[in-house]
Amino acid sequence: MGNKRVLKGKYREIITEYLRTVEMERTPIFRYDHPWDEMIASIHRVYSGFMSRMDVVRSVLNVFNEFEREFERSDGTYTVEPEVGRQLVEDRLVDYFAQFPKDYRLVLHFPDLGVDLPDCDIDIADGVNLALTGREGVLYIAVQGYSEPGVETMAQQEAFSRANRVMFCMMVTCGGYYDDQHSFAGIFWDHTEEGASFSLKVPPLLEGRIAGLRLRCYRPALPEYQSFLLYDPFVDLLRTIFADVGKALSVLEEKGQENLAAAVDWYEDAHVAQNESVRFIQYCIGLEALLGDPTEIIGNARLADRIAFLLSGKPSGRAGFITQFGEIMDVRNKLVHGKRARLSEDNRRVLALAEKFLRLAIIREVELISGLQWKK
Repeated sequence: MGNKRVLKGKYREIITEYLRTVEMERTPIFRYDHPWDEMIASIHRVYSGFMSRMDVVRSVLNVFNEFEREFERSDGTYTVEPEVGRQLVEDRLVDYFAQFPKDYRLVLHFPDLGVDLPDCDIDIADGVNLALTGREGVLYIAVQGYSEPGVETMAQQEAFSRANRVMFCMMVTCGGYYDDQHSFAGIFWDHTEEGASFSLKVPPLLEGRIAGLRLRCYRPALPEYQSFLLYDPFVDLLRTIFADVGKALSVLEEKGQENLAAAVDWYEDAHVAQNESVRFIQYCIGLEALLGDPTEIIGNARLADRIAFLLSGKPSGRAGFITQFGEIMDVRNKLVHGKRARLSEDNRRVLALAEKFLRLAIIREVELISGLQWKK
């Protein structure tokens, strides 16, 4: 039969089998012993922040259909050899998914109220809207930004910065934390016996605006996204939470608070940095951006005084902050001036210390300006 249905036998069949199984038996399957299936699962792991497994399968199927229209003969054979055909499909899949933005995720913890989470639309700020559908519990939220390789316009830079500010405000307002794997986080959370999964679908950030945030609940035992019952008290709770997010965001975007916004940018960028030394340096730059003065060079001693004043609840506690800040800056200077290429095992604790100092300093500044009382 020559090349007849080679790709369909190795590729399309597994996809259609998956679709059929999900629809008929309500039980999704992913056979990891099949190369195409493994590829689909790998794609989903990367893009699960805003694509369900079904979304990935359908996207892959669309790419394959385009290939068929171009290379399939009327008798069902192909005009290219099997290995060439497979490589062409793989290349097209790479190109197709490359259009989607990279993302990083934030995990938010909400109290288990034993009720369904409602559908609701909440305006956080100008151009930022949150729409929720799902169940209460752990919510995975992603904000994506997109730019062409090597090209980043001012609008795109502002889009990334605004995403940073939104994510930071969500993190501290809702008591969330970053996961350990950043863009490869899992999106599964068991709420019932049949399981449930939460992900946030976010359009690419373009022209300096967040087009909108949309949370959808995907239940692995069902083929489609599902909606659940409304529950007004939980809507009110979410509105209260995100009213604080909006208030904090307005502080970060206020004229005259550029140093505060810059510190948030450095904090968020550090979270997605793969290299620990780079991450540490970014935290340090964030501290200097927040505590420093653009009109003059301020020494480490004055920076230490400022962080101690900001973070200590009473004068007697400032000495400890000054000592710890001195440790941070000492390691920072050794890295920057070439006496050390990377953080040593002994100095890795200063990485966590620098992150904590920057996070708490930003929170305290926003609290002082806005009147908010965030949980640390």
